[in-house]
Amino acid sequence: MVNEAVLKAGKPNILLVNTARGEIVDEESLVKFLVNNPNAKYATDVVNNEQQDRLSSPLFNSDISNQLVITQHIGGMTTEAQEIAYGRAVELLSDYLRCEG
Repeated sequence: MVNEAVLKAGKPNILLVNTARGEIVDEESLVKFLVNNPNAKYATDVVNNEQQDRLSSPLFNSDISNQLVITQHIGGMTTEAQEIAYGRAVELLSDYLRCEG
């Protein structure tokens, strides 16, 4: 979704925030854009291929760290999300123990 064409249409001081999926941003094009637009910024908690090989992301292998904010992917760490997850884990354990017993 965010590729070279989209970035070219952006202002040179754009602030792009991605908390959706790393794959929606062409990171190579983004790095080139940031290098050419030193007032532009990118904030994210996701990167391409973060489960298997996040350190291969061009974002980690570039000299634009002053234009980046990368945080851990912790969107599911809200109180509500944890209550849902823990509740489901209890349900699964309870179902398992009923089947075993």
